[in-house]
Amino acid sequence: MDRMSVELRGSMGFTLIELIITLAILVVLLTVAAPSMRRLVHSNMVRTEASRLVAAINLTRSEAVLRNRPVSMCPSSMAATGRPLCSGTYADGWIIYSNRNRDR
Repeated sequence: MDRMSVELRGSMGFTLIELIITLAILVVLLTVAAPSMRRLVHSNMVRTEASRLVAAINLTRSEAVLRNRPVSMCPSSMAATGRPLCSGTYADGWIIYSNRNRDR
């Protein structure tokens, strides 16, 4: 064997110490980044739900103008129960309906 092939064979991989140091650095970076990522995901979820609510309000207003009659929006858990009743909170969902009598 010549000297060149011996040098190449010795530098073909990583040592155990190098892998452990790399993993330690990766763990530290992930530990620092995880809380920030959680806040970012939560912020995006809140922003998305607020946009959905504003879109529903705009739909209610445009349907009232289009139909030239009262259209209402109320909180409802219809997605979970299957019954279109106005009850609960807007966090459970909402329904939009033509409200000719202007009642709940």
